[in-house]
Amino acid sequence: MCLRRTSPFADQHENTSPYDVTYLNYSFFQSFDKVGFFKSIRPGRGKRDPKVTDIRALRYTPSGVLFKLRFIEEWTVLPQRKSPVVAALPFDSLRNQHPTRKKITKRKFDDLQYLRHIT
Repeated sequence: MCLRRTSPFADQHENTSPYDVTYLNYSFFQSFDKVGFFKSIRPGRGKRDPKVTDIRALRYTPSGVLFKLRFIEEWTVLPQRKSPVVAALPFDSLRNQHPTRKKITKRKFDDLQYLRHIT
């Protein structure tokens, strides 16, 4: 008796481009500095309480923000200290983070061109 192993992705072998890639430029990124929904996402307030750097996962849901300090833990509701003045802004009204394309130095450009020829 001969058992044959088949991959669940065998049908996708014909697809030459398995990933859908979207190239982003400077105009994609929006500035959220004027949007102040939360004062902090720190899970604790005291000296020995968890800090932002202790957070391993965040989940945004319509009911609130959940977090994990360890991946194996259950989701916990983030204690939120909301800003007193919260105004919902449409996404289109936000300004761009970068008004123009960021400039790179000549040396960085030359290094990138060098790497381009290596690969």
